[in-house]
Amino acid sequence: MKPILAIILLSVFCAAVPAQDNPFLQMAGKKYADYSREFDLEYQKFIKLDTVEKQKVIRQIEEVAESTGSTEWKIYVDFFEVLQHSDKYKHFHPPNDYSEELLALEFELLKKVQQAGVVQIELKIMREIILGYHILKNHELSLEQCEMLADRLTCISSDEIPEKALYYLQIGNRHISFKNYPKAIFFYKLALNEKVNHISQLPMVGALNNLGLCYNEGYKDYKRADSCFYAILQIKYISPDDEANRENWDGIAEGNIADNLIMQGEYDKAIPFLKSSLEKVMKFDDYGYGTGIHLTLANISLQKGHTAEAKRHIDQAIAYRLIEPRYQLKMYETLSRYYAMTGNAALSIAYLDSTLAEKTRHEEEFNALQMIRVEQRKHISEKALKDEQLQMEKIRNAGFRRSLFIAVTGLLLLGGGFIFYLVLYIKKRTAYRELVRKSQEWAQTTVNYRMLSGLAAEETVTPGKKRTETDRHINKADVELFKQLQHLLQVERIHSESTVTMDSLADRMKVNKTYLSRAINLCSGSNFNTFINEYRIKEAIRFISDDSHGFSLEGIGFEVGFSECKSFYKCV
Repeated sequence: MKPILAIILLSVFCAAVPAQDNPFLQMAGKKYADYSREFDLEYQKFIKLDTVEKQKVIRQIEEVAESTGSTEWKIYVDFFEVLQHSDKYKHFHPPNDYSEELLALEFELLKKVQQAGVVQIELKIMREIILGYHILKNHELSLEQCEMLADRLTCISSDEIPEKALYYLQIGNRHISFKNYPKAIFFYKLALNEKVNHISQLPMVGALNNLGLCYNEGYKDYKRADSCFYAILQIKYISPDDEANRENWDGIAEGNIADNLIMQGEYDKAIPFLKSSLEKVMKFDDYGYGTGIHLTLANISLQKGHTAEAKRHIDQAIAYRLIEPRYQLKMYETLSRYYAMTGNAALSIAYLDSTLAEKTRHEEEFNALQMIRVEQRKHISEKALKDEQLQMEKIRNAGFRRSLFIAVTGLLLLGGGFIFYLVLYIKKRTAYRELVRKSQEWAQTTVNYRMLSGLAAEETVTPGKKRTETDRHINKADVELFKQLQHLLQVERIHSESTVTMDSLADRMKVNKTYLSRAINLCSGSNFNTFINEYRIKEAIRFISDDSHGFSLEGIGFEVGFSECKSFYKCV
């Protein structure tokens, strides 16, 4: 059929499905715990369907997602779409056809599901990933994912995820395949400690059975193993469907009880359990298990010397193996013993050789499996070490780059700051020098006060220049008195006397204090103290400009007539 035509027919087929035939519609709007069993049944059906039927199921889930607008159901659509690819490779093709691309697709979906918080699908995808690594023979990563699944389960209750015991059972089964009995026992007990419900009871029966096998095969503790198998026979199933299948698990448990008795040499006690087990499991067409029971009965018959009865059981086992090929090693061992007892040495030796070869093959496979795990563990450790070293190198490089950036930034800031302050310093220095130069020039000039040229005495003014109101009040006597004062200041340096006052100066010049004050005010435009301090500051500037005097700054202040540093600094 051409691809386009197939797609059209598929679309028509899916569109023609009546809404009432959609089993997922009954689950919409409910908590997962309330429909988990029905959902799991649909899931189990899905993995066995062909492509067309799988598309029909996906369309049914899409219908629920569209009608409810639920994020949870949209995630279900994504899950089943991925499952149709990965599961097809797992169930309809050799395991080697499973690819890294499909595994990556499952990981991508897992991330999306975790972000959406749909726990029930998260756990199912983690289980798919564990199986994916197993198919790819990456056992160490498969077991690593088992540990991650176990950690995730610690945060979840059976009320939320009723099939929680199933996940513990599957993790335990992965460990028992490597004969890691302590780990397997740990997870089987976790499964048995979960709450019994309509979906967890059968996984708990499986955990109980496998726990007995661990005690049997790992520790030869037949008593504890039997306690597990007998407990299965006493279980009261809460689901009518499980009760209807009781005989299947009862038959398996009785067969395991018989094996324990045989290992202890109790052949006669084992026979009733074996016959009862065979009758029960064959109701469910379990030919593989039936093959094992017939071979066990054949070996007991040979132990008692009943070769004819042994041959009958061997023939039945061979017939069952044609349907479900299992127990190859046990078949070779039994046939070798049978032909040895019936006098056919050649066939006995041939089957003995086959037995030894099969045992060697099993041992080599198991040892190879262990070596693969060792290599994978080494690879994972080396990869983890390299990743850690790479991470540390990244951290160091990031730290170096950060430190370098900070250092360069700091240097740039310091450099910029240095240049800024250098420019500022140069500007200030230039301004300071200019100020000093002007101050020195100012300090060297004589005071050009009002009317000292005799303007007031002659009552004339410069052409074009108007006289001020103050100029009109200055007379010749004021000018002469002010000139006498300037002479005392310039020649006798009376300003350098810190005790000089208006009164002491007037007495020294033998003039009235009022006249002297008037002359200073009119001719200088300042009062006495300001006028005297101006002389002092000019002389202080001349001292500062000359380094030969040996005075400190405070000493200069005292030398020019200031009685305290505070006054000197204030004037400066």
